[in-house]
Amino acid sequence: MHGFYFYVSRFAGSHSPRFRRRKWCRDQVAIGLLAALVALTGCTSTSTDLTSSVTLAITTTSLPTGQVGTAYSTTLAATGGKAPYKWVLTSGALPAGLTLNPSTGAITGTPTETASATILTVTVTDSSIPAQSKSVSLSLTISSSAPAPLAITTTSLPNGQDGNAYSATLAATGGTTPYNWSVSSGTLPAGLSLNAATGAITGTPTATASATPLTFTVSDSSLPVQTKSINLALTIYSSNGLSVSVSPQNAGLTVTQTLSLTPTTTDSAGVNWSVSGSGCSGAACGTLLGHQPYGSRRHLHRAEYGRGLHHHSQQRDE
Repeated sequence: MHGFYFYVSRFAGSHSPRFRRRKWCRDQVAIGLLAALVALTGCTSTSTDLTSSVTLAITTTSLPTGQVGTAYSTTLAATGGKAPYKWVLTSGALPAGLTLNPSTGAITGTPTETASATILTVTVTDSSIPAQSKSVSLSLTISSSAPAPLAITTTSLPNGQDGNAYSATLAATGGTTPYNWSVSSGTLPAGLSLNAATGAITGTPTATASATPLTFTVSDSSLPVQTKSINLALTIYSSNGLSVSVSPQNAGLTVTQTLSLTPTTTDSAGVNWSVSGSGCSGAACGTLLGHQPYGSRRHLHRAEYGRGLHHHSQQRDE
């Protein structure tokens, strides 16, 4: 009897209205917690998209020049925002034969018509929420024939002195401008730098260099790119290591006899010569008859002297 009562009580209790209300409440609480968790996760994800995104920017600043009938390929680039990006041509038209890949930003194909500095506006859009967009206007040229061969016309570098301003500009012809210059082998003396856009070597050297070998490379903007290199030597003299010598150093002559001497200096950056003496003045001390560069020295052709003791001096040209 007790067993039967216990069985009936459990059966009846589990199906009682009170039990069903409790189960329904538990289910509703579970559903509510699950919904809150889903909502919280969604909010967190959206917040991450917004806070992790940095400003979108297009880094491509120019397009290489192409040639009709020659395969063309260049890729637009961007930074920031959230990948993947979408590229679209919003103004202008690509020359026939070229297309823009919206996913990669690649402009490829074989152009079948020329273009003279055609202005194209491209826009990139990222995947952040809200989406960011940036645009840039670029010029595209497609020539009908290949550009002239690229060549470097600079054949030597002037010498310099440490502590004194130095300036020399590398030059090239042919190809398609603008050019890009670099030092592909060797190192410029401390204090000097090469401007990649202009080819200018400028600065104030703080160290000496004895015929230091340097390899300079220039590349143009044509497609395919042309590249040329040249080996040049650079010497930077010490401003404290200049010397002057005179030949002959000893000679015997009469009062009326003329003596010709040849002074030289290790300063190849340019000097001003002067003559002075003891017991004479002006032209009576000697006459300078011109000078010319000789290797790393300056040679005075002749210096004709009268009587007295004579001194040779040099002054650097600034």
